[in-house]
Amino acid sequence: MTHDTALAAQNTDPFSDPRQRRDASDLGMWLFLTTETLFFGVLFAGYVIMRARFPHAFAAAGRHTDFALGTANTALLLTSSLCMALAVATAEVNRRRATLVWLGATAALGIAFLAIKGFEYHAEYVEHLVPALDFRFDARDFRGLDFDHQLITAHCEIIKSITAIARHGLARD
Repeated sequence: MTHDTALAAQNTDPFSDPRQRRDASDLGMWLFLTTETLFFGVLFAGYVIMRARFPHAFAAAGRHTDFALGTANTALLLTSSLCMALAVATAEVNRRRATLVWLGATAALGIAFLAIKGFEYHAEYVEHLVPALDFRFDARDFRGLDFDHQLITAHCEIIKSITAIARHGLARD
């Protein structure tokens, strides 16, 4: 093995320079945003079509909505998004302790969100609004899908951060 092939074997970075890395990152983000737009565009279009076709069913379903729990969950979602954005910002400047705090806050808010969803689902179960118990469709069931993904990602990031701190120590904030 020559010196050049030994160096090539050590360099596992698929990008030739930082600009190429940034371009690939931008492309990945645009691809992600496009798929999200396609997914949620179809979801919202379906909602609009079904609401226009069955206005009485949507009015009846709306009477089963708990305004206070829905408002609390919306506040939790917005706050957890802010916490995640702050975690990313602090991670970019290598502030591990602050990153862990923001990730922990995101995870805690996610757990609170799921607890409130549990209360909502229990109430729907009692009212026989679940499958096999005189089920009637409720579009609110789709609200937690994206947040569940964020919650799992946040927990994974917390575990990765704790592992990194255990290996390399904690940088001063």
